[in-house]
Amino acid sequence: MYCITNIAVKPSLRSTRIGTEVLKSIMKLFTLNKGQYWIAHVDEQNTGAKSFFERNGWKYAKRLSGNEDMILFEYRNL
Repeated sequence: MYCITNIAVKPSLRSTRIGTEVLKSIMKLFTLNKGQYWIAHVDEQNTGAKSFFERNGWKYAKRLSGNEDMILFEYRNL
């Protein structure tokens, strides 16, 4: 399992695909073997972050226990 802890894009550069390019570059650093996956913790209220991960093929996995404000997104190599 690999974890994205933080991606932030300057507001004036949003919608330029720079975040997607950074995400893809990070993910290329580690080739996933069968059964391996990436995770990202996302604030449930952050609709922009949720849409970003969904647009990039990530899936909502679950709400994090003990923290009602955070959800988990995953990108799996099936």
